Amino acid sequence: CSQVCHRFNAITKDDALWKIQAIRQFLLKTNDVSTTWKETFQDYYKKFKDELEVYPAIRHAWNQMESYIEKYMPMEFESLRGPVSDEDLLYAERKLKRRFPPDIRCSMKIHNGQTPEPGPGLFGLAMLSDYIISEKLLDCRTIKIQFLYFRLFGCVRLTECFASSTSRYLSLTESSGYPENQIFYPCNATSDLTRCDHFIIGYCYRLYIYCYCRNYFIIDLNRMKTELFYYRFKQDEDCIAVTDDIFTVTVGTYFMAQMSTVNPPMFLFAYRINMSMKSDASSSKSCKLETRHWIITDEEGSEERVDGAGVIGEYPVMVPGRTYSWTSCTSFKTTYGNMKGYFMMRGLENGDSIRIDCPCFHMKCLPYETYEQRKERQLRLKKKL
Repeated sequence: CSQVCHRFNAITKDDALWKIQAIRQFLLKTNDVSTTWKETFQDYYKKFKDELEVYPAIRHAWNQMESYIEKYMPMEFESLRGPVSDEDLLYAERKLKRRFPPDIRCSMKIHNGQTPEPGPGLFGLAMLSDYIISEKLLDCRTIKIQFLYFRLFGCVRLTECFASSTSRYLSLTESSGYPENQIFYPCNATSDLTRCDHFIIGYCYRLYIYCYCRNYFIIDLNRMKTELFYYRFKQDEDCIAVTDDIFTVTVGTYFMAQMSTVNPPMFLFAYRINMSMKSDASSSKSCKLETRHWIITDEEGSEERVDGAGVIGEYPVMVPGRTYSWTSCTSFKTTYGNMKGYFMMRGLENGDSIRIDCPCFHMKCLPYETYEQRKERQLRLKKKL
């Protein structure tokens, strides 16, 4: 027995084993050269002991975001704050009179939101005419202050766009009327969260941040640097059309929950189209866009045809190696719709007509719950209790 204990004691001093555990449990790649892996593991365990179950998912999401924005968006990377202090976190929770969910606490212990200086928010940039959405992740102190000032009834703001004053909210308790830990957008212009309809973004922060990273923070070396500011637009892999092996059109879409309503039903979508011409194509294929032609279909099968000159008032010229992108929008009274169409071009050298196809792209709004549905759900819960 003494020899076994002696052996176990020797194993605990093997720093290589502590390194394996630190990498496996906390997804660490390096540690401070002045500390051992055992000390590093113990420090992380002490810091995240209450969030061990959710830590791998949250850390993986942050690793993915950090890799992406450090390479492509240095301004956003520099805006990330360091970890929240235990004192600030506990003080905020005392003021809120409730603890943050473990996944939120874990996220704050990695990055405590973003600095308030002007610049793109972590939750993407979408520009539609003069309407700008760029939501910054709020820090613990700001979340606490806004909760107390705006009397948010058991909900807190996770993000805020300083240009459009839109925010994503998190429900901390069922007493707010929203399911606990649900993340949502209120879709009525009212400060009373208890009486508004809402779009559901996620059912808990851990799953929400995982899906967000999977959809948007995917490094694609073929994307133009100038387009990376529009990563809020999601593009399906099969949403691509190639014409004559020369012209390629891709489309990304984004549901504008901030500008949509459930009652009356008006679901607004922005879409961003990228048209490119192969760099090794013959210059004789250069052309100028003249007209656009759309078939817009809603969930009930109703079709609307739209024909017009140019795109957003412009008539882009396509030459070998050029990519032209633009953003526009459409709305539906149904929760789903799609668009497809083509662009008619005019050859610069011979004046021939060239048709460039645009793939069918699909738009579906977020799930939602109306104020009346929320009241009914609360009544059912009370009856069960």
